[in-house]
Amino acid sequence: MPVTDKQLEKLRNLKKSLEGLRSVFEGQWGDIIKYLSPSYASVTIGKPDEQPAPNYKDITETTGVDSSNTMADGLQGYAFGRNISWFRLQFEVAKLLDNKSFKEWLQSSEKKMYKQLNNSNFYDESRTFIKCCSDFGTAVMTLKNDNTRSVPVFSTLHPGTYCIQENQHGVVDTLFRDFWMSKEEAIEEFGEENLPDVIVDSQDPAAMYEFHHYIGPNWRVKLDVPGEDEFVSVYWSEDDQKRAAKEERFERKTFFAWRWAKNPGKSPWGVDAPGLTQIANIKMLQSLHTDQGRVSQLQGRPLIKKTAGLKINFYPSGMTDLNPGEDFQIQQTVGDLSWTQVIKQEIKQQVKSAYYVDFFLAIMQSQQTNKNKTATEVAGLQDEKAAIMSAFTSRLAHEFIEPVLEAVYQEELKMGRLESIPQGMENENLNIDFVSPLAMMQKRAHGLGTTKQFITEILAIAELAQIIPSAATVFDVIDIDKYVTIIGESFDVDDRIIKTDEEVKKIREERLKLQLQQMQQEQQMQQAQLSADVMAKGSKAPEKGSPVERSMNQK
Repeated sequence: MPVTDKQLEKLRNLKKSLEGLRSVFEGQWGDIIKYLSPSYASVTIGKPDEQPAPNYKDITETTGVDSSNTMADGLQGYAFGRNISWFRLQFEVAKLLDNKSFKEWLQSSEKKMYKQLNNSNFYDESRTFIKCCSDFGTAVMTLKNDNTRSVPVFSTLHPGTYCIQENQHGVVDTLFRDFWMSKEEAIEEFGEENLPDVIVDSQDPAAMYEFHHYIGPNWRVKLDVPGEDEFVSVYWSEDDQKRAAKEERFERKTFFAWRWAKNPGKSPWGVDAPGLTQIANIKMLQSLHTDQGRVSQLQGRPLIKKTAGLKINFYPSGMTDLNPGEDFQIQQTVGDLSWTQVIKQEIKQQVKSAYYVDFFLAIMQSQQTNKNKTATEVAGLQDEKAAIMSAFTSRLAHEFIEPVLEAVYQEELKMGRLESIPQGMENENLNIDFVSPLAMMQKRAHGLGTTKQFITEILAIAELAQIIPSAATVFDVIDIDKYVTIIGESFDVDDRIIKTDEEVKKIREERLKLQLQQMQQEQQMQQAQLSADVMAKGSKAPEKGSPVERSMNQK
């Protein structure tokens, strides 16, 4: 049974209600688009041919734009860039990695997932996704599978084209989006029989038509969509709001929503993003920069008070002839440019700090301004800043990166593009381990830092062994093997250079065996030497006049 017109009406009413929550932010988005993200053109999106072109002419000072771009490029490059290893598949039970066939299957699956992401538009769209969230506070990306090319297709949405809803657990699980298609695209997607006559009968190849799309859990709005999967997808045309153009079910939602920070109110939209918090500073920079430019121009070409009709020669060494009664006078311009420059630098630094520019350019800045710092000190500064960033990057991982990888993995498994799961591994749970440069910095900052401090304190105690003998046993309470494992995990050491527990056990057994043999040989040599010494002493004649000689003579 298809979705009824009454059910579509419920969807439209819910959509209208959620658009009201979005409208609260649209005023701020207008300023963000004007001064920070002109590529979004406008808050309200209509037909493609009616959209204004991006307008950059109002941006006279580019600190905000540059910082936003650095944030997008840096976060993607450090967290999940195209040319780095940034994730691994792992077992919940780490010991399973000792099984060679299990380990090889994981590595093979990882390579195929990396290949699919590289073949898709994921990295291009995710850069836009990051910039959108850091500027607007919220970003949404949809996922479809191109069955012709056998690759996933990602699309980051303009914030003015969608509205969202979260469940009682604070997870965004519902999306409404608006989009436009040509007649040919609509027929390819939905089929002629599911489109209104106004579209099918159109003879205008350039005409565009508006469609709406709903994705949500089955319980949100009860819809007559066949199947048992949890999420329901419904399309309908603006030109026919009583009939669905397409109905589907999915095991999991086919979109990803990332909020910079959770809204403390009931709104599902994100808050506290750099763009939202810094737009006032960015507008102030524009004003100060404009004023500074005007003062500079007035000082170079000052105002002149002159007799009406008098022509003045402004060229260097030029002369102006004056008739009796004619005169002119240069008006002094009052303005303290040094103060303006100081204020600009302070505001610039605030904007850059909000976008973590200092972190993404940390190495370069350390070379320029801190040439005396060691590599260890530079790494320490990076680890500290990475730890500060973990608040929003953990939400990025939870709401975006992990669901993307899970979706790609499940699709590859479903389509049979992964090798068969080895026997005995079918019921084992897999985890995603992030191994990007940013993830490693955060792991070191949160995990290894305190452990290293602990070891340092223990070493200080051990140094007391010369005074207090019992201090020498302090390392008995520490598992050095586990400490080495923690260090390896913190630096994403290649597993191929780390021996397994069984290999380590065999090496130590052989070493202990050799040590016992050496001890036995040393004991035998010492015993032989002792026996030789006794025999040598027993074969010597007693010294003259010694007690032994007198005793022997008496006998």
